[in-house]
Amino acid sequence: MEENAAGCAVFGVGQCGVQLCSDFYHTAKLVEKQSASDNKCGWLDSDATSFWLCDTEPRVLSERSSAFAAGAHMQCVQSRGKESGSANNWGLGYFGHGPLLSNDVLEGVRKTMEKSRPSSFILLHSAGGGTGSGAGSYLCETLKEEYPEVELGSVLVLPRLSGEITMQSYNVALTVSSLMKSADAILLKSNDQAEADAKKRNENGRQPSVKELNTTLAIDLYHSLLQSEEDSMRHPLERWTDMTRARRKVLSSTFAPIIPSSFGQFETDTLTSLTTSVLTRVQRRWVVERKERGKQEEEEWKPDRAASAVVTLRGDLDEARGEKEEGVMNAAEAALYKRDMQNDRGGGESRSGRRSVHAAESTRGEITLLFDAKGKRGSKSYYSSRTSSSCFLPPRSAGCIANVRSGAELLSPFLHSALDLHSVRAFSHHYLRHGVEDDDLRDGALTLQQTLADYHI
Repeated sequence: MEENAAGCAVFGVGQCGVQLCSDFYHTAKLVEKQSASDNKCGWLDSDATSFWLCDTEPRVLSERSSAFAAGAHMQCVQSRGKESGSANNWGLGYFGHGPLLSNDVLEGVRKTMEKSRPSSFILLHSAGGGTGSGAGSYLCETLKEEYPEVELGSVLVLPRLSGEITMQSYNVALTVSSLMKSADAILLKSNDQAEADAKKRNENGRQPSVKELNTTLAIDLYHSLLQSEEDSMRHPLERWTDMTRARRKVLSSTFAPIIPSSFGQFETDTLTSLTTSVLTRVQRRWVVERKERGKQEEEEWKPDRAASAVVTLRGDLDEARGEKEEGVMNAAEAALYKRDMQNDRGGGESRSGRRSVHAAESTRGEITLLFDAKGKRGSKSYYSSRTSSSCFLPPRSAGCIANVRSGAELLSPFLHSALDLHSVRAFSHHYLRHGVEDDDLRDGALTLQQTLADYHI
């Protein structure tokens, strides 16, 4: 264990959260075992890092707890309420299972705090069902009330737009409304986008399994939490919270390349092209406004002026092609701001000879790139002995996490659906019977509406 590295307590709540938590840990360990890069999730091996699997069903907990290594600090917490599940109802999850789970978790966290104190909390949960959304919201509020000085981030998986659950829009609105008050940062993940990415990672583009979908989400999360060597003393959420504001705390993320795992050892992407790829993907839906000047109309890109992004790069610079850090920075600015950049405008001060952190200040935001430029070569693919699929990543890969409009836009369809349902009081009786008031449903939709308005959507 790394005694000096900043630690983190990771909570997987509900079936989706428990699966994502165990798959993230398993995937991260596999990738780092085969990776030549020194940009890693160093906090995973900290004595102050712990993992908590929280659900109402013992079967889910027993199946997923086996993914953790013998030395990992992992605990399973089961809610022993009258009902085994939350019936896809935020109210039952929040008022029924939330207090039971939170009491057991807090008791364990207090004991952990006596030995080693984590510097951040990460909550992994879904907004579609009842336990992840309701009990997850309750746990987030409880942790923030008990430990207000510890930064808390939520990784919230949104349901498919096609409609997994009839009342999912209510669940999304109520969850986001709660998290906006208690979480310091909210990283939104779309099930639809994850499924599309997982399909690209499969040979012949076949439909991904649940395991492959979770692995894709885990690889994305792995890149979002990567640290450079000089970052190892910082807690993993620090770069997330550096990008957030009081009412602008919704983040989005992506990674590249997204290719079949068996093709990874033949991938020839440079860090420059990977940087362009992730920044283009993360802001691909920025609004193009038409501005009239005289009688002539022209299209003008209007980037979000508060936008900021962190790109983390794995692997070495392609020196054989003459690739340099300044060129990667120039490509990043060009991709993020949709304009050509001069070579002398790239990058800021290098903080380390072997590993550099560059920041570009602009009235339109900030870009930070974390390099691993030691000239190492990536090893060949490493296949898991536990599963039939590979968690292999190419020798070079890039991840990006950003605070931009496109992340908040993922919430827009759920807002319209929640407003439509509430206007006719559809399904509201399912929530009222479990303690949710009609004003709560209305306020949840209004909070969601205000969140989108803060991003000018």
